[in-house]
Amino acid sequence: MNNITHNKLVPGPRQWPLSGNLYHLKNDILKKLLDDHARYGAIMKYRIGYYSYIVLSDPAYIRTVLLEQKDNYSKQTLSNEESKYITGDSLLTLHGDDWHKQRRRMQGAFRKKSVACYFDDMCQDIDSYIQRCQHNADRPINITHEMSSLTYSMVGKALFGADMQDSQHQIQESLDIALNYIHSRIESLIRLPLWGYTPKQKNFKKAIRQFDVVVNKIIQNRNNSIESRDDLLQTLLMAVDEQDNSTMSHQQLRNELITLLLAGHETTANLMTWCLFEIASQAKIQQQIYEEVKDIDFNNIEAAQLTELKYTFRVVQETLRLYPPVWLMERHTIKTASIGDYKIAKNTTIIISPWIMHRHPEYWRDPNDFNPDNFLPENFDKIPDYVFIPFGKGPRMCIGMNFAIQEAIIILAKTIQNFKLDQATPEDVTPDPSITLRPKKNMQVRYTSR
Repeated sequence: MNNITHNKLVPGPRQWPLSGNLYHLKNDILKKLLDDHARYGAIMKYRIGYYSYIVLSDPAYIRTVLLEQKDNYSKQTLSNEESKYITGDSLLTLHGDDWHKQRRRMQGAFRKKSVACYFDDMCQDIDSYIQRCQHNADRPINITHEMSSLTYSMVGKALFGADMQDSQHQIQESLDIALNYIHSRIESLIRLPLWGYTPKQKNFKKAIRQFDVVVNKIIQNRNNSIESRDDLLQTLLMAVDEQDNSTMSHQQLRNELITLLLAGHETTANLMTWCLFEIASQAKIQQQIYEEVKDIDFNNIEAAQLTELKYTFRVVQETLRLYPPVWLMERHTIKTASIGDYKIAKNTTIIISPWIMHRHPEYWRDPNDFNPDNFLPENFDKIPDYVFIPFGKGPRMCIGMNFAIQEAIIILAKTIQNFKLDQATPEDVTPDPSITLRPKKNMQVRYTSR
């Protein structure tokens, strides 16, 4: 690989002219990553077209990239630049000083104390979901659809103070189109300009226009409202950078709302779909959750008391381990770097995969089994830092982590408090490693009222 100078040769599978490792990875990339990791070890190389990739699976190497030498690794990767066609320049895609400015403006709204204020709104949306499931009890329920609908509503109400149900179907359809199109561009050796008029390009641009309609309506309704609200949208509208006193432009606000609306509901929806499907075949796990939550009146507790649901939280953590919604993270080397005994040339893409790290046999016993006891203190305390990384690590750790964890615990607790679950689709459901880790097919679970 001609853009790497090295003390030691970075190993990897054979590369073919032009395509490199494209076709090696194209079919069942999740299995290929695990197999290649087992064969080549903690650092391995791929090439796709003229892009070079280094995959790291040693926590010390990952710490180097995400923390110790973070200034040498930017977000200017192919996938990040392609994602900008959906989100524009936002907290997800910015880097450098622009990213720091946005992070300062937004981080207050996602601290634990602020997220706790969204507790009542979250519970109201979950109560509506519980009622829908009670109406359809003893029949298979499409949990893929239910979790998407629920988390979309929760993000809209808690963060933006908006009732989003009328736009949910349109946004979900547009999201599928946009994510699939961008993922196909990332995988392709040839990327056509977006101003073209192929059916896929036209559908993608239509999807983006739909996002803009929904987000601009949210902003307009808030600007026209005389009601005072304490939510993220108000925080963003009023945010002033502490260093230069600047505020967000309408375009910046649009970009951040689209990012939060799409990423915020998509990732948690996937997490909870996998979670409910996994435990639907494990009555013992359901019973342990039920024993923990059966006597809780969620109308008379505060968010801080969710920390008492230790087993429920371990189930969420174990789902994040086996099915990390963000299964792959990338960084771009700004200049020649040293990682361990290897020298990596500039313009190389570094890949850090929670999918690999979370199933690493050196750190997890029976790594492919669903076992919440992995997160008992006596077990998890032995896991090195930078192994369990569902929200990333370092300064760019996901800003929405507290929000997502609070959502997930309440959804799981209230679901099991009200229902017993059984799988209604085959147990062998394949993950789809698109922009996020989705199930390839909709998953069905039967809810039986307690």
